[in-house]
Amino acid sequence: MTDITDDIAEEISFQGFEDDCKLLGNLLNDILQREAGSTFVDKLEKIRVLSQSACNMRQAGMEDLAEMLEKQLASELSKMTLEEALPLARAFSHHLTLMGIAETHHRYTFLSPTIVVFLFH
Repeated sequence: MTDITDDIAEEISFQGFEDDCKLLGNLLNDILQREAGSTFVDKLEKIRVLSQSACNMRQAGMEDLAEMLEKQLASELSKMTLEEALPLARAFSHHLTLMGIAETHHRYTFLSPTIVVFLFH
């Protein structure tokens, strides 16, 4: 199997925060796909979409729809055994960690060198 991770890293621009997030998210997704399989990635994506959609609906003031999505999410999560839920929780944790790294990189990339030296010394 040919590893395409290096090709992806070379093709994506590192100029913006969104690019960094997209690159890291795609790399994590590729690794999860390869190591855990498509069934796992599909379940992870379903949970992510339900969660994000519920948040978006609540922010838009669509409380009833948000509540329905939250109930569906709770139902999906409650059906899982601990053995199924733990890898999903770890995958979400890795995703959030990578997004934090992207944010930190983006923030320090645009600081003046004087501020960076002050922060790290």
